[in-house]
Amino acid sequence: MKRLLFVALVFAAFCKHDRLKHLAVPLWSKPAELAWAAAGTVAEAPGCELDKLQSLGARVTALLHASDGALWSGTFDRGVFRDGVPLPGNGRQQFVNALVEHHGSVWAATYGGVLEFDLDGAPRGVQLEGVAAEALVVHRDTLVVGTVRGLYRDFQLSGGADLRVTALTVNDDALWVGTSSGVYEERGTWHPLVFGPAASSTNVVLALAPFQRGVVALTDSGGLVDVQPGAEVRAMRFTEARANEGNAGAALVGDDGTLSFGTQGGGLLTVTAAGAARPKGWPLPVVSALAPGLVGDGDGDVYRYRCLTGPAAPSAMAGSLWESRASPALASRFPRTAR
Repeated sequence: MKRLLFVALVFAAFCKHDRLKHLAVPLWSKPAELAWAAAGTVAEAPGCELDKLQSLGARVTALLHASDGALWSGTFDRGVFRDGVPLPGNGRQQFVNALVEHHGSVWAATYGGVLEFDLDGAPRGVQLEGVAAEALVVHRDTLVVGTVRGLYRDFQLSGGADLRVTALTVNDDALWVGTSSGVYEERGTWHPLVFGPAASSTNVVLALAPFQRGVVALTDSGGLVDVQPGAEVRAMRFTEARANEGNAGAALVGDDGTLSFGTQGGGLLTVTAAGAARPKGWPLPVVSALAPGLVGDGDGDVYRYRCLTGPAAPSAMAGSLWESRASPALASRFPRTAR
């Protein structure tokens, strides 16, 4: 009798709460779908040329080309730099998570709030002081901030107060939100990453890149996950463990539609419909920040890089994952921000 009562209570909760449906359906009716996606190898792509531009003395966490040509860098524990010159910041404001330019200012998301600077580097003020901000994006001419306390638009809470927002991006004018519990569409649809026939091993999202009608999510330990409206998630996992460990905000879309991601120890990954590859001889195991033509690493160095063209070597994943979702050129849809 107690067991029947328990089942009835769980069923009632399942029917009433949308978020529980994501948990209940796979557990009750399709337990086999909890299996992770099969792991594959990382292919070898043509090599890249790197030129060191800056040594900042701390892990680089964000990069931005400003409209006036200046190079802005965010670091872990040394704050914001403009063309290599450190800018004011105190305490937790020294831990930078994202940079974006909006309405004539450069904004920095930090663990101590959102810092505003003039384009020349002069400080303008602090918004959401004391709130840990992890992501920034401009959506419909509004600055959107992802924090540990939810999502803010122009510094007003707009939803998800119970969510830790870790990544943001825009695709076809639609806002996509990465969290520590999966991906959300702007209208609220939740995409947990750990359910489905090709699921990830984790729900924790560290970066998002627009892809087709949805996004590709970079995770903390489960590789990459293709998230599309109305479809099962599809993970790309690697036999090389460190290639599955992403770096916060390290995502970029190239002019040809190639996706690039930075990892904790697997270097730079480039992804096309055929699979994933690493440039031949890539020297940086930790890629912690990306911007067009720029890469930052865990040792505090910023490089200009240019990769050679040509086909990648065959991958064990070629043709097995996103073959039917060939990526168009999406560079114009990807905000010039590190997260």
